Amino acid sequence: MKKTVILLLNLMLVSGCAGSAAASSPSPSISTQQPEVQNIVPEEPSSEPTDHPSADPEGFSNEELVKRAGNYYQKHNDYLPPIIEVDSVDGNEVTIHLYEIKDDHTATYDWYTIDRMTGTGENILGEQVDLSDPSLS
Repeated sequence: MKKTVILLLNLMLVSGCAGSAAASSPSPSISTQQPEVQNIVPEEPSSEPTDHPSADPEGFSNEELVKRAGNYYQKHNDYLPPIIEVDSVDGNEVTIHLYEIKDDHTATYDWYTIDRMTGTGENILGEQVDLSDPSLS
Protein backbone atom coordinates (compact mmCIF):
# COMPACT_ATOMS: atom_id res chain seq x y z
CA MET A 1 0.00 0.00 0.00
CA LYS A 2 2.88 2.33 0.80
CA LYS A 3 4.23 1.79 -2.73
CA THR A 4 0.87 2.65 -4.21
CA VAL A 5 0.68 5.93 -2.28
CA ILE A 6 4.23 6.86 -3.33
CA LEU A 7 3.42 5.97 -6.91
CA LEU A 8 0.28 8.14 -6.82
CA LEU A 9 2.22 11.02 -5.27
CA ASN A 10 4.87 10.73 -8.00
CA LEU A 11 2.19 10.72 -10.68
CA MET A 12 0.54 13.78 -9.18
CA LEU A 13 3.89 15.51 -8.92
CA VAL A 14 4.79 14.71 -12.53
CA SER A 15 1.31 15.74 -13.75
CA GLY A 16 1.50 18.99 -11.80
CA CYS A 17 4.90 19.86 -13.29
CA ALA A 18 3.73 19.12 -16.81
CA GLY A 19 0.59 21.16 -16.27
CA SER A 20 2.48 24.13 -14.88
CA ALA A 21 5.03 23.92 -17.71
CA ALA A 22 2.21 24.00 -20.23
CA ALA A 23 0.60 26.90 -18.42
CA SER A 24 3.83 28.89 -18.36
CA SER A 25 4.74 28.36 -22.05
CA PRO A 26 3.90 31.30 -24.32
CA SER A 27 0.89 30.81 -26.52
CA PRO A 28 1.11 31.68 -30.22
CA SER A 29 0.19 35.28 -30.86
CA ILE A 30 -1.53 36.93 -33.79
CA SER A 31 0.25 39.95 -35.16
CA THR A 32 -1.84 43.07 -35.43
CA GLN A 33 0.83 45.00 -37.31
CA GLN A 34 -0.12 46.29 -40.74
CA PRO A 35 2.13 45.32 -43.67
CA GLU A 36 4.56 47.98 -44.80
CA VAL A 37 3.23 49.94 -47.75
CA GLN A 38 5.69 51.26 -50.29
CA ASN A 39 4.83 54.08 -52.61
CA ILE A 40 5.99 53.07 -56.06
CA VAL A 41 6.38 55.94 -58.46
CA PRO A 42 6.10 54.92 -62.11
CA GLU A 43 9.15 55.66 -64.22
CA GLU A 44 9.01 58.55 -66.61
CA PRO A 45 8.60 57.46 -70.21
CA SER A 46 11.92 57.11 -71.99
CA SER A 47 12.78 59.54 -74.73
CA GLU A 48 14.82 56.81 -76.43
CA PRO A 49 13.47 55.64 -79.80
CA THR A 50 11.66 52.31 -79.76
CA ASP A 51 10.64 49.69 -82.31
CA HIS A 52 6.98 50.39 -81.58
CA PRO A 53 5.13 51.68 -84.63
CA SER A 54 4.15 54.89 -82.86
CA ALA A 55 7.82 55.83 -82.58
CA ASP A 56 7.79 56.87 -86.24
CA PRO A 57 4.95 59.14 -87.37
CA GLU A 58 5.38 57.75 -90.90
CA GLY A 59 4.85 54.17 -89.69
CA PHE A 60 7.02 51.25 -90.75
CA SER A 61 9.24 51.75 -93.80
CA ASN A 62 8.99 49.34 -96.73
CA GLU A 63 12.42 47.94 -95.84
CA GLU A 64 11.39 47.33 -92.22
CA LEU A 65 8.14 45.64 -93.27
CA VAL A 66 10.00 43.34 -95.70
CA LYS A 67 12.51 42.38 -93.00
CA ARG A 68 9.78 41.74 -90.43
CA ALA A 69 7.67 39.80 -92.94
CA GLY A 70 10.57 37.42 -93.58
CA ASN A 71 11.25 36.96 -89.87
CA TYR A 72 7.53 36.43 -89.18
CA TYR A 73 7.20 33.83 -91.94
CA GLN A 74 10.33 32.00 -90.81
CA LYS A 75 9.19 32.01 -87.16
CA HIS A 76 5.85 30.40 -88.09
CA ASN A 77 7.00 28.08 -90.90
CA ASP A 78 10.68 27.25 -90.22
CA TYR A 79 11.56 28.46 -93.71
CA LEU A 80 12.64 31.79 -95.16
CA PRO A 81 11.44 32.42 -98.71
CA PRO A 82 14.36 33.64 -100.86
CA ILE A 83 12.44 36.63 -102.28
CA ILE A 84 10.41 39.03 -100.15
CA GLU A 85 9.39 42.35 -101.61
CA VAL A 86 6.78 45.07 -101.48
CA ASP A 87 4.40 44.38 -104.35
CA SER A 88 2.22 47.47 -103.99
CA VAL A 89 1.36 50.40 -101.74
CA ASP A 90 -2.09 51.96 -101.45
CA GLY A 91 -2.03 54.72 -98.83
CA ASN A 92 -0.95 53.02 -95.59
CA GLU A 93 -1.77 49.55 -96.95
CA VAL A 94 1.34 47.65 -98.06
CA THR A 95 1.16 44.33 -99.93
CA ILE A 96 4.20 42.09 -99.43
CA HIS A 97 4.93 39.08 -101.65
CA LEU A 98 6.96 36.14 -100.25
CA TYR A 99 8.07 33.80 -103.06
CA GLU A 100 10.78 32.19 -105.14
CA ILE A 101 11.34 31.50 -108.81
CA LYS A 102 11.39 27.76 -109.60
CA ASP A 103 12.33 26.74 -113.11
CA ASP A 104 9.88 28.71 -115.24
CA HIS A 105 7.30 29.76 -112.66
CA THR A 106 6.83 31.78 -109.46
CA ALA A 107 6.22 29.74 -106.31
CA THR A 108 4.33 32.01 -103.89
CA TYR A 109 4.59 31.18 -100.20
CA ASP A 110 2.34 33.97 -98.95
CA TRP A 111 1.01 37.47 -99.48
CA TYR A 112 0.73 39.86 -96.55
CA THR A 113 -1.47 42.96 -96.63
CA ILE A 114 -0.20 45.15 -93.79
CA ASP A 115 -1.18 48.52 -92.38
CA ARG A 116 2.05 50.55 -92.38
CA MET A 117 1.06 52.46 -89.23
CA THR A 118 0.25 49.45 -87.01
CA GLY A 119 2.31 46.65 -88.59
CA THR A 120 -0.75 44.39 -88.53
CA GLY A 121 -2.85 42.87 -91.28
CA GLU A 122 -3.73 39.57 -92.96
CA ASN A 123 -2.15 36.90 -95.07
CA ILE A 124 -3.59 35.47 -98.28
CA LEU A 125 -5.88 33.15 -96.26
CA GLY A 126 -7.33 36.01 -94.18
CA GLU A 127 -5.36 34.98 -91.07
CA GLN A 128 -4.07 37.72 -88.78
CA VAL A 129 -0.43 38.77 -89.23
CA ASP A 130 1.34 40.99 -86.68
CA LEU A 131 4.64 42.44 -87.79
CA SER A 132 4.72 45.00 -84.97
CA ASP A 133 6.47 42.60 -82.56
CA PRO A 134 9.89 44.17 -81.83
CA SER A 135 11.53 40.70 -81.86
CA LEU A 136 10.88 40.57 -85.61
CA SER A 137 13.13 43.55 -86.40
